[in-house]
Amino acid sequence: MICSINETGAILRKAAVGSGFPIGLADVISAAGVWLCVRDLDGIGAVLEVLDAGYPTSVQARRNGALLTVSHARIGRSGVSLIELLIVGEVERVIVESPDSIMLLAGVAGVAATNSGVAFAFTLDGESIIIDSQRIEASGLSGSSRVEIEITEPRLQPFQPLRSALVVDEEQWESISGLAARIYVPATEESRLSGAGAGLTDND
Repeated sequence: MICSINETGAILRKAAVGSGFPIGLADVISAAGVWLCVRDLDGIGAVLEVLDAGYPTSVQARRNGALLTVSHARIGRSGVSLIELLIVGEVERVIVESPDSIMLLAGVAGVAATNSGVAFAFTLDGESIIIDSQRIEASGLSGSSRVEIEITEPRLQPFQPLRSALVVDEEQWESISGLAARIYVPATEESRLSGAGAGLTDND
């Protein structure tokens, strides 16, 4: 099925909120998912991985000088913090062990790279993948349970998406829509009188 980029971002955000994530992190999750989708990667699947894992109550991290290691990382909660620590120079290298979605972590890094102009080197099984505003090679992001991340030099010529619509998997769309529906107000006469229902756009 065909969906607009804005529609995809909105449903991913609602699904994250419906899964118990705070609004700020829901914004990060949806932006990362869209960043992946625009580059023909499975952004919706990556978001579903994170939402299925749920919102964690704690983060297992240990620091040794400029190295930060996070075990059993839940990217929906800690991914943006890990990337921001690298950007501001608080740490020089991050090791992420057993994350729920390396793909979504790549999306979080991609959004940060696009906004800041920096780039990230993801090293998995000895292979380094550069993530900036460009297209990335998805095949290197699967099948590993550990990734090392460092700041690196960005490539030239920013990636420019040439479309405003995305082809999405219908089964994934049904799954993400079901999570988003958790935040909807039931359609009753009382809810309508208090202002529930569609407003100027379908995303109201």
